[in-house]
Amino acid sequence: MYLDDLPIWAVVGEQTDKEISVFTHRKIEVGYHGNRIVDVTVTTEEKAVIAPDVELELSYEVVWKESKTEFQNRYDKYLDASFFKHKIHWFSIFNSFMMVIFLVGLVAMILMRTLRKDYQRYSKDDDLDEIERDLGDEYGWKQIHGDVFRPSSHSILFSTLVATGSQLAAAALVLILLAVTEKLWTERGSILSTAIFVYAATSPVNGYIGGALYSQLGGRRWIRQTLLGASLFPGIVCSTSFFINFYSYLVSQC
Repeated sequence: MYLDDLPIWAVVGEQTDKEISVFTHRKIEVGYHGNRIVDVTVTTEEKAVIAPDVELELSYEVVWKESKTEFQNRYDKYLDASFFKHKIHWFSIFNSFMMVIFLVGLVAMILMRTLRKDYQRYSKDDDLDEIERDLGDEYGWKQIHGDVFRPSSHSILFSTLVATGSQLAAAALVLILLAVTEKLWTERGSILSTAIFVYAATSPVNGYIGGALYSQLGGRRWIRQTLLGASLFPGIVCSTSFFINFYSYLVSQC
């Protein structure tokens, strides 16, 4: 529950091996600074045992008190300030960093040894005649050049997926930078609203990358590719949300 975008929580009751009890009284203390609410606290009182044929009387009270907390600092109590005082585990960071360097070096060494052998073979082929070169079998990287440079059979879908992934990566990067530099947590739902706006603002990334890649693949139906690129990810999200809500509705009606 929220009051002026401030979260409210309280203990409902207690459960033991012998009985179940609830708190029947809620005391809500609302702190205000000027004409703005800056603090909300809920305490529970008057515990009652739940039993058959027993009526419970629920009550609450609201107490308004003036607070010195300013409106822009009202979320400070919900942040764990001691988290930033913890010691940084430099050994774990150094261990992870060295592991990454070791794996990158291992992969680079294997690739360099393979490429060096291929380069030596290619240099020997330059000394051969054209007839001997044609009779020889292709090896190394020459065996996959036809697959690497072969255009996709579904160029529209391929270019759309690449463009959508690029747009999501750009939107995620911008959203992370905004979350670091701006206080998006001050209002409930601000991160979601910002994410939708950033996704719409980065749509030129989708259009440019999708159109350029589709053109390189020799595509001609650019209108279809544009429409698919604009509707693929939103269509998946809307369809998933509709299915989940429809399923929840059916379950609630049962």
